[in-house]
Amino acid sequence: MIEVCIIGFGFSAIPLVRELERTKTNFKIISGENDSVWDRLDKSGRLDFNLVSSYHSSFYSFDLVKDEYEKDYFPTAKQFYEMHKRWRAVYEKKVIRDFVVRIDNFKDHSLILTRSGQTFQAKHVIVATGFTRLMNKLLNDIDYSISNKTFVFGTMGDSANLMISKLIPNNNKIILRMKGFTPLDQQYGREERIFTLDQGEFQNARYISHEMYGAVMMNYITPKSVNPHVLLNQFPLFNRDYSWAKAKAYPPSGTIAVKYWPIERYYQEFNENLEESISQGYLLNDITMWLHTGKVIIVPPDTSMDFDI
Repeated sequence: MIEVCIIGFGFSAIPLVRELERTKTNFKIISGENDSVWDRLDKSGRLDFNLVSSYHSSFYSFDLVKDEYEKDYFPTAKQFYEMHKRWRAVYEKKVIRDFVVRIDNFKDHSLILTRSGQTFQAKHVIVATGFTRLMNKLLNDIDYSISNKTFVFGTMGDSANLMISKLIPNNNKIILRMKGFTPLDQQYGREERIFTLDQGEFQNARYISHEMYGAVMMNYITPKSVNPHVLLNQFPLFNRDYSWAKAKAYPPSGTIAVKYWPIERYYQEFNENLEESISQGYLLNDITMWLHTGKVIIVPPDTSMDFDI
């Protein structure tokens, strides 16, 4: 019996595979030909954006401190994809090229059936694929050249924010029909001492104090907040309702956070070489500015829409 069976071999599986090897755990990977989310973006010419995670978290940790760097930055999607392919080559011989058509779960094991007729028995099964997510199709297929239209989003997150950053320059208007989200700067600090969101390692504060973590990261949306964020005062629909959350720890499961470039930080980072930076894939996705200028508005999820207008 296999200890761990991983279905799908996109980049999300790489850290798990690395740890399984490190602990000498018996595992198998079952995946079709290279057709990950990132492969699809590359094939459709859509690797033209920067990451919402910095080099520190996106590269440094995966490569096990392989490289030294003086300043953290946000890699482009093309740089990130190159790392995918490098790690894929490391584990390629461990991949069974097949397609899983069925998984039967039992009390102490699972049976995995493939298209070719193979059957595998495993104690643990991890499905590491997101092929059926509608957002993956939208990222590849949407026509960003369209202009002077209104787009209605029923969700908000980093992927939706990426789409908005490409639609806004063509004078399109965006309506977010949802329950709110939390905007987080990709970078913070003063000009002489800038940090990326990842460098702060705020998430580790939860091991010391749940209250401290909530105060630092989520203070303006917790029920105990006494100092609401200025954006919450101007755009109250920003605030996602967490009144249902009974746990003391924050943020609760289900939090929607969006990382964005504040326009002043974008100016400081790229002013001297703006055109080249844009061509490499750095996009201005300042969601708070879009809200202030009225190019993006937020409405409750039950707001009716007349799509015939």
